[in-house]
Amino acid sequence: MKISDITNSLLFLICITFILFIGKSILLPIIFAILFYFLVRSFKRLFERIPYIKHKIPNWLKSTIASAFLIFILYFIINLFINNSLKLPLFIQNNEGKIDNIILYFNQNFNSQIIKKLIDSIENFNFSSLINPILSSITSFLGNFVLVIFYLLFLLLEENSFKTKLKSIFLVEEKYYQTAEILQKIEKSITDYIGYKSLISLISATISFFIIYGSGLAFPFLWASFIFVFNFIPVIGIFLSILIPALFSYLQFDSLNSTLILLGVLSTTQLFISNILEPKLFGKSLNISPLVSMIALTFWGAIWGIPGMIISTPITVIIIILLANINKTHSIAKLLSNNGDV
Repeated sequence: MKISDITNSLLFLICITFILFIGKSILLPIIFAILFYFLVRSFKRLFERIPYIKHKIPNWLKSTIASAFLIFILYFIINLFINNSLKLPLFIQNNEGKIDNIILYFNQNFNSQIIKKLIDSIENFNFSSLINPILSSITSFLGNFVLVIFYLLFLLLEENSFKTKLKSIFLVEEKYYQTAEILQKIEKSITDYIGYKSLISLISATISFFIIYGSGLAFPFLWASFIFVFNFIPVIGIFLSILIPALFSYLQFDSLNSTLILLGVLSTTQLFISNILEPKLFGKSLNISPLVSMIALTFWGAIWGIPGMIISTPITVIIIILLANINKTHSIAKLLSNNGDV
């Protein structure tokens, strides 16, 4: 490859990154509407397992029922999440005084340099600074909920006429079938991912809700919501989903034993779901290199925050499929994949 080609490619990537960064408010609702559309298709497939629904009910009605059901569930969850999150700052303010007791305990019982550094960190640590950016990012996205639904409705309206439009674009029939095949691969991969991941996240959040509720920790629904959302974030999502409620357990109960028990039970649950249940449901991997997954997570998180982390995996899947179906970039797709088989 020529140096000029490399330079042009780098300039192109910089321009794309800049556009993505400044276009966050416009692009994020569209991307989430597309992902929500894939979730609707996944849910619609469940309907179609019933023979009567598959053959007797028209496609538009199945899409409408699936969309209405999911929108209702999402609206209900959003309301509960917002109501709980509004009470959280006062809870933090009322319990931050307990940190002084924690520091005093460690000062009286430990003298090593490592413990002293840990104490300094705890003393300067602000629980609000941990949770507020996360709440702000999530509630900011939830504020665009109406816009996401608006885009979703137009996607559903375009569903039936899309194939006709696609055919009219390509004069050569072979090109149409090649493009349709690529789109079908993307649709299947993302629909499977969104459907199974949503199911796994729901199972994980539901079990965690009962664990947290049983422990007596305040705002169990809020922590279960965090677990549901963070399950979509690869690599660090599971770690964050159990760390946050554990920290607040320590803040509320002022008991290391209670915190360790909660942390242990949540960790065991998450490890079981992610290492045993999830592989059985997913079957084959999404075929993304762990390194590429981490780089994608860092990149999308840097430009779009937590919403960017959530969409990093499906976007990477789409990129790999597109690269795999272009002759000049097929080798790049192999490098990005987990096993080189694309």
